[in-house]
Amino acid sequence: MYIVALTLLFCGVSVAISFVQQGRDSSLVSPRDVLVVSDDLGVFEMLEQNLIRGAFLDANGSGLEFGSVSFNEKFRSSFLDGINSNAFMKEFLFKNLTFEGRNVRDDEKLSFLNNIIYPEGQMIYDGSNLLVGRERIEKSSILRAENTGNIHFPIVFTFEFERKYSVDKNGVVTKL
Repeated sequence: MYIVALTLLFCGVSVAISFVQQGRDSSLVSPRDVLVVSDDLGVFEMLEQNLIRGAFLDANGSGLEFGSVSFNEKFRSSFLDGINSNAFMKEFLFKNLTFEGRNVRDDEKLSFLNNIIYPEGQMIYDGSNLLVGRERIEKSSILRAENTGNIHFPIVFTFEFERKYSVDKNGVVTKL
């Protein structure tokens, strides 16, 4: 008997709380921005692989020996020029990009691309393959609800990504 009364009491409290919450103005944060970054990363990595193939063909077409210092320099130069000339890739890399807790300024972007994102140490010949890497970088933004009424909890969204590739002497690019 007591259990039935207690159960009915808790059901009544739940219904009452539900009615009180119905009158409140609140909104959920949409995951759309997170999904857009994830989709754009997939497109970016496809373009990155194509640039790696193109830089390989450019360096290989120059008559340089695969794995030599001059081949690696030509490859790196061609690769970085390709990124700099691709508006989508630059936009993706630098939009909401943070480094050591702060946003990257416009005047720092070229240096950041050459020295932090794709440093020389990430493009090395290991004796049989050319290893190409993108350092771990971080994007950060605030996700806000569309309807910012009485209840609003913005969420800080941080997205870290890095990638390494291996290029063999035939120009075949493999994700590592």
